[in-house]
Amino acid sequence: MDILLLGFGAVGRAFCELLEERSSSLRKVLPKGEEIRVVGIGTRTRGCLYKSNGLPLSAVLDWESKTGKLFGLEGVSCPNDSESLVEQGDYDLLVECTTSSLYSSAPIARAIKKALDRGKAVVTCNSTMVYRHYFELKELAECKGGALLFDSAVVAGTPIFSYVRHFLPAVKVSACYGVLNGTANYVLEMMEDGATLDEAVMEAVRKGFAEKDPLLDIEGTDSAIKASIIAQALMDAPFQALDDMIIEGIRNVTPDMLRKAKKEGGRVKLVANIRRGSSSVEISVKPEIIPSENPVSKLRGASKGVIITTDLAGEVYLASDGFGPRQMAYGLLRDSIEAGSQKMGPCN
Repeated sequence: MDILLLGFGAVGRAFCELLEERSSSLRKVLPKGEEIRVVGIGTRTRGCLYKSNGLPLSAVLDWESKTGKLFGLEGVSCPNDSESLVEQGDYDLLVECTTSSLYSSAPIARAIKKALDRGKAVVTCNSTMVYRHYFELKELAECKGGALLFDSAVVAGTPIFSYVRHFLPAVKVSACYGVLNGTANYVLEMMEDGATLDEAVMEAVRKGFAEKDPLLDIEGTDSAIKASIIAQALMDAPFQALDDMIIEGIRNVTPDMLRKAKKEGGRVKLVANIRRGSSSVEISVKPEIIPSENPVSKLRGASKGVIITTDLAGEVYLASDGFGPRQMAYGLLRDSIEAGSQKMGPCN
């Protein structure tokens, strides 16, 4: 299976490192012992690489670590831009791990459309892009015989969508409830121990749990985006603008609220609540006191997890304490393995 990788930041590097580390294990899980090769890497500003029989990943990782760029690696061609790689490269799967803001997801969505239009499979961890373009990309993938997988876009290494797809077939999801943002969870836990909001945020940034600008995490926007992806993908709900959701971040969480929760044996969590109403799917994100018997209250540090309510299997709880580039890269890898195993055909 030949991969074109878009993005070579922390997640892209971790993805290539995992491929190197687990190469022998991966041959055992792919059909007929097939090998995973990265044939191309595209970035916006640090160059692109392409080699039809597979890039030497160890050399690529070493070169980028020393120089901070991709272009210039000996024995490898350097295309002008990633767009030409997407449109003309010979690959089976596009793995996309670039970053885009809430209002700048269109360019990467166009690149993914070009790959899907060629019948390629696509794996992505880009939550803002999936949030804004899910249905059009899903339809294109189905019609062109490709695949669109995005477990890493919501809960990093926790396979929410693939779990429902493979282990809960034919169920109807009526609700989903839980913690979708690890930064907010970590900050609230530090505040329980006496830190101020600003102190906790600075520590989360220092430890790599938060972006340098964690505003979307603290204000609840990131959780709302991910909640909408769940609603669209698992409940067939239409796209919802952020203004149509109830979103309250953790800025107004007070020491009194934290003490009250502790006294009652519970914890304060920034909870995303997705629930099917009589005529629509409703989404809210706000701090709540979660009682101790609820497994969501047990999520520590930067952990994330959800309770999925179904008609046939009741409530299913999925969670992971993994957080960071390596866990997100593993989610991309797991989706890549699934994409390589799928046999799909175009729609009529």
